[in-house]
Amino acid sequence: MSARKKDYPCIRCSTHITKNEKSVECSLCNNWVHLNCEPEITEDVFKSLWTAKKANNKTGLHWTSFSCTAYAAKFNASILELNIRLTKVESKCDSNTTNIELLTKDVEILQKKASEKQDDVASQETVNSIYSEIRDRENRKNNIAIHGAAEPSGDNRDARLDEDKDLIREIADHINVKLDIKEDIKFLTRLGKFSKENQRPLLVGLKSWDKKDEMLENSRKLKKGNLSHISVINDITKQQRKEESDMKSEVIRKNEMLSEEDEKNFKYQVVGRRGQRQIARVPVQAETDMENTEAEPSSARPRGPWARSPRSPGGPKTKRMARF
Repeated sequence: MSARKKDYPCIRCSTHITKNEKSVECSLCNNWVHLNCEPEITEDVFKSLWTAKKANNKTGLHWTSFSCTAYAAKFNASILELNIRLTKVESKCDSNTTNIELLTKDVEILQKKASEKQDDVASQETVNSIYSEIRDRENRKNNIAIHGAAEPSGDNRDARLDEDKDLIREIADHINVKLDIKEDIKFLTRLGKFSKENQRPLLVGLKSWDKKDEMLENSRKLKKGNLSHISVINDITKQQRKEESDMKSEVIRKNEMLSEEDEKNFKYQVVGRRGQRQIARVPVQAETDMENTEAEPSSARPRGPWARSPRSPGGPKTKRMARF
């Protein structure tokens, strides 16, 4: 515990600590103090520190000065706060990773379609449209559209906005969704030019995808009560609407090509929530069950066109109507 170098001032009295004076080194700042200048270090403590240092090659007991101990406590508190903030950042990163994976799938689908049209892909205009579509879908990912709601009757924009906020609260309460206008909603706006004769859709931007999913999942509850004329749907791009329209046409084509034996067993449908729809082959019995049961949420209940109506036994072919 004695000083070995040329100039080691005591952190208490500031005088140089000589080789033969009893002294102790702070394990944090590496400064020295006379044994006599540090009242908390007794002779017994000094001997224990000296013995531990000789026996364990500086890996045994250590002593830190009061100022270093106080600083270390504040430093540890800062580290703890940083760890908490880091945990929150990691949580957000996990959420972003999920969104990136969904976007990656969209990119793969769009790239596959682009590869089928090599001449178009070669043009910069097509490449730009692909990335524009990706950005558009990303911007809409937390949006919902409300149809069937009466146009607000307020005389000015703020009054009409307040009416729409009240409508959102009423819808959320009706479908048992806990919704805070300030905390959960990023924006809401009517689409199109204002006119009291029009009934414009209401576009609502939510701050989280989970809240949007909850609104869509519970929207089936609107079928009961005084809000049955209102529907809550996913906000999709023009390209997605075209894709779904093409799916319906494809379903009609596929069903028209079914053999008489096949159409007794299954039919093709467009199933899934808007923006996530796909063509599926559904057993005929499943069709009957769906028509005889109460409406289910779009995520669980397949919806889509029937290309044909069942033939009458022994009768001629009848005109088949597509139902969407």
